[in-house]
Formats: sequence, C-alpha cells, structure tokens
Amino acid sequence: MVKESDKNRIIRRKETDEYFTDPKWIKEYIKFYNFKDTEDTVFIDPTAGDSRWIEPLQNKNNSVWAVDIVEENCIESINNLYGEGEVTVCPSQLIPEEYSSQDGFINLFMQDNKLILNVVQADATKFSLQRIYNFYQNKARDFGNGLFEIED
Repeated sequence: MVKESDKNRIIRRKETDEYFTDPKWIKEYIKFYNFKDTEDTVFIDPTAGDSRWIEPLQNKNNSVWAVDIVEENCIESINNLYGEGEVTVCPSQLIPEEYSSQDGFINLFMQDNKLILNVVQADATKFSLQRIYNFYQNKARDFGNGLFEIED
C-alpha cells in the first residue's frame, strides 16, 4: 500500500524534481561506512527531504539536524524523527534570533506544542547550523556529498 505522503511526493516531483533514496540503499550505505553509536556525533543533512538518511542514525549518542527548503518535507521529517503528531509552523515570536537572523531562514516548527529546533526550513546554501552551534564544526558529518561547504 502506498502512503499518502508518497502519493503527494510523486505528484510534487513534476514541479520540484525531488527524488528520494530507497531506504534499503540508505541502510547499505550506513552499514558500509560503519557508523558507530559509541561516540557523541552530530549528523547534519543540509538537504534532508523527509530525513530518511539521518533518522536511522538518531539515538541516545548521536543527534541529528535536518534542513530542507520544502515545508512538507520538514513536517515529514519531524514525524519521522519523533513519531506522528500535530506539526504546525512556529509563531515568529518563539523563533530564536540565532535562526531568524540568518539569510535563507524560512521557518521552525512545533510538534504537539513543543518547539523543534533540529528541523529547519531554510535554504541550505545560505543558512548555517554551525553558526548557531559552533561545537558542531569538529564533530559534524555532512551528508551533502560535498555539495555544501560548512562554515562558521
């Protein structure tokens, strides 16, 4: 059975040229690179889509951060990372200035009235999570295939 979000994605693909990697290939990739949960690593995906690349890496030792320019993808990411819930756009007065002051920032979201800080709707070519959290610089593994340079 095809999920409703997958049906919508197929329709939207004609407008946005979005393509999503099959989860079986993601598991193979993660296994091939032998990511361990023993170190406190931060995984950042600057083109997260629905977070299918970083969701399997999220655990008690690893934190994950997702940036995507499409609102629907951010909502799917939040539900994939935290379980299904009511996701709404965050009211502007609750958005920390570290986010809203950056070029490329669009929105943060709330799930069941809880502010979600690690899934950001933004243009990843302009927005930098490292600028918000400098300690990522030494620990981050970028899943952008070298398309994006991480800056302070």
